[in-house]
Amino acid sequence: MRKIELFFGFLLLLSTVGISAENQVSKIVEGKERCFPVVYPWDKGDGMRVQIGTDICSEEKSYLASREPFVKDSIKKLISVSDGENVEKVPKIAFCMSGGGYRAMIGSLGFLLGAESIGLLGATSYIASLSGSSWLIGNLFTRMKKSNITLQEFHKLLRDRLTKTKFLDVSSMQIDEIVKKITSVLLDRYKIEPIDLWGILLIDRLLGDLPDAQNITFDEMRSCLAPGDRTPPFPLFSLVVSDVYPYEWLEVTPFVSGSDYLRAYVPTEALDSIFKNGKRVKVMEQRSLGWFLGLFGSSYNASLGDVIVHIAKKRDEEWLVNLMKMLVDEYNLHEERFLSSPIFNPTWKMDKHPLNERSQIEISDAGMSFNLPFPPLLKKERAIDVILVCEASRNAQIPVGPELQRARDYVLRRGLKFPSLDTYEKVSDNVLIFENKNDSTVPTVIYFVNSVSESTLKFDYDKDEFDALCNTMRDEVVASKQAIVDAIRRKATS
Repeated sequence: MRKIELFFGFLLLLSTVGISAENQVSKIVEGKERCFPVVYPWDKGDGMRVQIGTDICSEEKSYLASREPFVKDSIKKLISVSDGENVEKVPKIAFCMSGGGYRAMIGSLGFLLGAESIGLLGATSYIASLSGSSWLIGNLFTRMKKSNITLQEFHKLLRDRLTKTKFLDVSSMQIDEIVKKITSVLLDRYKIEPIDLWGILLIDRLLGDLPDAQNITFDEMRSCLAPGDRTPPFPLFSLVVSDVYPYEWLEVTPFVSGSDYLRAYVPTEALDSIFKNGKRVKVMEQRSLGWFLGLFGSSYNASLGDVIVHIAKKRDEEWLVNLMKMLVDEYNLHEERFLSSPIFNPTWKMDKHPLNERSQIEISDAGMSFNLPFPPLLKKERAIDVILVCEASRNAQIPVGPELQRARDYVLRRGLKFPSLDTYEKVSDNVLIFENKNDSTVPTVIYFVNSVSESTLKFDYDKDEFDALCNTMRDEVVASKQAIVDAIRRKATS
């Protein structure tokens, strides 16, 4: 126990030192005639520019185009379309996976296993994830490239890693690699943020068996998604920009990161480099996968406003929640965070872009807004027809959980289409289908609710607990195959 206290005390001390050193970086972004005390070989800008607009990137388009024949064949096989049968369109299918720590990670794995077993995984174009489900997708897709691992093999590996070792068991940590990574971050950026430490710990726990795990980046995932590879759907990771309230969503793909709100995207490898007037002026070392996983699951990065609204939500009275939100907005209670996670603003000094006067912006776990990553999926350019929701939120419930209601409200406020939640087809006690049979442009939502209750703060599972979470969600998907097929067929023939 004493070793644990000393180790994490040391990490906390480094974090404190890093925060005080932040001024060294701010001197650069403020445009003053100063620089780092050491000149690095990557110290000069390379001319990279911000992509202005809301269109999806060319790499995403290319990957989807190369995978489209495989997806279409998978859909036709799934819904048993004969060669001569008239199908108006082949619907675009996506998975929407909630946050919820290890509970969401394990439940989402079960969902994918079920989808694979019924032939649905190959028919799917996108996977949107948030917090704990992002830990799953980041881990899985990285291993698919590095180890050529199958989903079944990954299931066994993750089960072993999570059930054989306690999360805070220092004796099982790769301490040398952790210290090297901390040192590397300090040398690169002259600071250590709490998010760095959290990401380093997550990588050690989830991917620490891989060589040089702390230095894995999105490069592996980009290679996994090279055009021509038919295996995985395209991943969409979720964050929110928390400098504004209500929070605005930001998406991270292996290729680009940004948002329609910012009207700007930058290559993910350059996120948190320094941009000014739309051009990269300071090339920073590419952020590691661990840093991103820490950022995706940074629910500790809360503000006083988040705490107040969370307490109001527990009362389950909408008028009280709305009142608290008004107070948070009026007094800017979202700005002061207990553990901040700022990044350099890619739209700094870009006229007519929101937040352009801020050299840094605050980025947070998207669950601070709501716990279902619908916003990246409902981007108009993606034109998704069927969304299957793996809901592992703490407050998930049938018929309509509060996170689904908040997602619906967010979508409708932005003038996008969403099915009514007042009417639905009940498939089972934990599965509902929401659709608009009179308007084929409204996406169909198939809603799976996790029925196994575990705390979001629970990081230690035994094998029985792991299997209960994983297998329950898998079995729900398998049992719902016919209802899923019928819903997809209705989209295809509408």
